[in-house]
Amino acid sequence: LTNQNVLKASCYDLKPDFNDCEYKANKGSSVAQYNLGKLYRAGTVVEQDFTKAILWFRKSSAQRNHKALNALRDMLHKKQGFSDDGVNESKENNRQVLHRSKIVQRTTGDKTNKREPGDGYSVADATVAVGSLNAARSAKQYLRTSGFSRKGLIKQLSSDYGDGYNVADATVAVGSLNIDWDKQAARSAKQYLRTSGFSCKGLIKQLSSDYGDGYTVRQATYGARQAGAC
Repeated sequence: LTNQNVLKASCYDLKPDFNDCEYKANKGSSVAQYNLGKLYRAGTVVEQDFTKAILWFRKSSAQRNHKALNALRDMLHKKQGFSDDGVNESKENNRQVLHRSKIVQRTTGDKTNKREPGDGYSVADATVAVGSLNAARSAKQYLRTSGFSRKGLIKQLSSDYGDGYNVADATVAVGSLNIDWDKQAARSAKQYLRTSGFSCKGLIKQLSSDYGDGYTVRQATYGARQAGAC
């Protein structure tokens, strides 16, 4: 191939060029970030990597690319790169993404427009959806006061009677936090026992019911045992 032919390969082609997508994605193009996420998800021209796909889809959705947000929802639904609890399997990656989003918020809110010394992330590289970041902050506040299941926390964040966040933002936010759901179940179980009497079976049902806390049966059983009800 001549140099002229190589230059013709583009991330915006019908079949996006990986190298061009990677270059433009790092430069902040939301379309390139979305296309790069698709390439990592498909695994046809590059080794399949759901964690990287999620990362690039998040960056693209942060720039209000609705296709990227829909891709994240679809991956969550199909559990591609997410565990059964809906948490991104790369917890270290989640911590990095959340850390970078905080840097962006400080950067854009700083009149001097300077990055935090020593980090060196570009704004495009660091950005995640503002809605998800705010939802993550709200989630942390809730977790300081009570135990929550994954389902219950997302419901609290997204309900009209709760915080009213977009369900996708709430889901991504909860997935970005390193939460031990077993410990949360034990915490909820102990809170119930402080106010009322429960049998082992009754407490597990309360913890796992959709009308209760929404933990999985396994998590609820663990919580009830840790609380001393079983």
